[in-house]
Amino acid sequence: MDYDNFYIQNVGLIWEIIKLYEGEIFKTKTGVPFTYKAYTDYIIINETNQTIKKEYFKLACRFMPDLELKNIQKITRGPQYIYAILTSNKIKSNIESLEGSN
Repeated sequence: MDYDNFYIQNVGLIWEIIKLYEGEIFKTKTGVPFTYKAYTDYIIINETNQTIKKEYFKLACRFMPDLELKNIQKITRGPQYIYAILTSNKIKSNIESLEGSN
C-alpha cells in the first residue's frame, strides 16, 4: 500500500468529483441502487440516511487504484457505498482524467 500515491495526494479533488455526482444513481457490488447528498465533509446515503465521512473515502484512497471491498470493510463505515462510488465508471473516468493531466 503506497500512502504517497496519486489518490492520497489528490483526495481533495477526488472529493470534489464525488460531490459533482450527488443525486446520480450508483449501485453497490450486489446491485443495490442508491443516491447520495454531498456536503463539505460527508455524504448521506438517501435510501438509508447513513452518513459517511470524507475521512473514510480518504482511507479507501490508500488502496486505489486496486480498491477491493474487503480492504475497507473493517476500517470504514458504509464500505459498500464507498466502494461503489470510487469504482464507478462515472468517478473513475474523472479521476483518470486528473491522473493523466499530472
